[in-house]
Amino acid sequence: MKKYNEAAATIGNAFVIFEQNENKYIIETYSEFKTQIWEMYTINKDSQNKIDAATLQGKLTLNSMIEFTESNSSLLTFITGGRKMKTSDIIKKLEAYGYLSSSYDASNTAKSSSDITKASNLNRILCARFIWNLFVNKKGNDSLRTKYSSRFLRLSNPVSPIPDVPLNHKDFDAVLGTVENEIMDLPDGKNFKPEQDVSSLDFIKWIQAAEK
Repeated sequence: MKKYNEAAATIGNAFVIFEQNENKYIIETYSEFKTQIWEMYTINKDSQNKIDAATLQGKLTLNSMIEFTESNSSLLTFITGGRKMKTSDIIKKLEAYGYLSSSYDASNTAKSSSDITKASNLNRILCARFIWNLFVNKKGNDSLRTKYSSRFLRLSNPVSPIPDVPLNHKDFDAVLGTVENEIMDLPDGKNFKPEQDVSSLDFIKWIQAAEK
């Protein structure tokens, strides 16, 4: 029904009652659901064209990633010029300009863009790559692209601060860059969980954080 404001208010009131009655089991069971409702409310509160919950909870694809980026940020204006373009045309331009490629393959010589273009669903590390490339473009400083790997590789015994993303990973800079700039998080406070599928809701949160 897209009534996220009513849903947020209702579950907020319910949790007040749960807490007053010390219903710890119910609080633990529904805390994640409450968080999802508040996130859907936050994303949609200023939008006239609210996104339905099924779409927000669905897995992210390349097409939906581009569409959500265009509709929830201005990070693709350098491609579109503010005009409405076909998603397929935007993808072609992004691939040609290296925005789907890893930091180590900015010219797409190694065809790293195929990691994204051939994926049925996009995972966390591929989203980090795309967002990082757009973030670097927004800052207007291309040297940021490999800022973190360059810094760590100058150390005598470098060790990745994120256990499941090694220093030699082609998207190390994207992962560290999005985490350091508080765009994406470490789900368990330690690991990035690079292969984890991404929901549309999560991606929209990240792309909005990247624009701030």
